[in-house]
Amino acid sequence: MWLEPILGPLRRESSLQIVEVGSKKAFPDFVGNRKAGVLPATEVHINQDQDGISGLGLSAAFQYWSWQLQPRFNLLSLLVMDLEMYKGVIFDMDGVLVNNLDCHVKAFQQLGREKGVNLTAEQVRSVFGRSTVDMLSAMTGWKIGREEGLELDDRKEKIYREFARPVMREIMVPGLRELLEYFRSASVTMAVASSGPDENVNMVLEELDIKDYFAAVVTASHVRKGKPDPKCFLLAAEGVGVNPSECLVFEDSRSGIQAALAAGCRCVALTTTHSPEEIEDLKPDLIVADFEEYIEQIQDY
Repeated sequence: MWLEPILGPLRRESSLQIVEVGSKKAFPDFVGNRKAGVLPATEVHINQDQDGISGLGLSAAFQYWSWQLQPRFNLLSLLVMDLEMYKGVIFDMDGVLVNNLDCHVKAFQQLGREKGVNLTAEQVRSVFGRSTVDMLSAMTGWKIGREEGLELDDRKEKIYREFARPVMREIMVPGLRELLEYFRSASVTMAVASSGPDENVNMVLEELDIKDYFAAVVTASHVRKGKPDPKCFLLAAEGVGVNPSECLVFEDSRSGIQAALAAGCRCVALTTTHSPEEIEDLKPDLIVADFEEYIEQIQDY
């Protein structure tokens, strides 16, 4: 059976019972009814608590597996990454639109030297994705007041832009423009939700000439709390007029993935900042290296 490579691991790793019903399949205790639409339109019958049978697409069963089973399987998650089910797509900026971690690391290290503190690249990477003040507090233990925080943030971001602007097009994440064009052609509304300040976000959108792709842009100036608080994604979904549950988020940082899932969105994690092993415990719906890999995988299915 063509599904055996998928069903086999599920039988071994989960309590889900899969039984044969003639040429169809029955999945007891199925919860949820949302079409993913990736798999062939093979008919299945799903029996919930031995009480009633309803017909759903085979892909719906995979949707259930991806959402409910522990651990999640990348292959199954991939199978539900059908773009037709999403009305909105939200992109983080740092590490998603541009692979700019090195620029941020250099900026934090220079700021640290100015303040008499040596910060390692690993320290910066481990807390990347939060606000500048939150990152500095986590790395140094400093108690930072509001005024001092604003000054530190302003200085750090100025340093960052000095490093990033000359190399902006070089550090654009591979496959980004092609994916933006795909979503535009499919009439999927897009937004940006970043923990960065307005100046950083505008610089990236303008230098890459991609500003017109996005119907809404949320920055640090729009929220009181940074990620992992989900507010930025909730605002982005509101900005494009889409329910968060119908939004797909592209993220790279641990705090960003947590925020996206907390907002009720589906999340694809890019490994521009963390290795797959460093983020798989957060259970994003899919982990890919970049947009080129994402495009290749969805085209394969």
